[in-house]
Amino acid sequence: MNKLQRHYIFIDPNNINDNLKDNLILNEIKKIHINHYTNNEIITYWSYNDIVNLLFKYDVELCKLFKCLNYNYPAFLADIGRYIILFYYGGIYHDLKCISNKKIINYLDTTSNNITFIA
Repeated sequence: MNKLQRHYIFIDPNNINDNLKDNLILNEIKKIHINHYTNNEIITYWSYNDIVNLLFKYDVELCKLFKCLNYNYPAFLADIGRYIILFYYGGIYHDLKCISNKKIINYLDTTSNNITFIA
């Protein structure tokens, strides 16, 4: 059985180059995750610099444009990060602000036994 992999992007607009290991807010979020993810899921936390590195591998010009974006809009930067993570790792992105109806659950049930819907 494949382990589930979760990706989280954390960009602090006050310090986009912050080391994720030292960020107090993210460390609190990680404590919450440890209590909720008990099935040996693989959890990867992505920083601004991690996204820059993925974009650089994909396309140098796109990476340069990304670095020119206003870092005061971390949600926008994270949106771009989500797309490049999906490109490299595959999967499904579901925003907490979205409302799914039964149709998406039915669709996921017919696609593969390896997909689990988590809300």
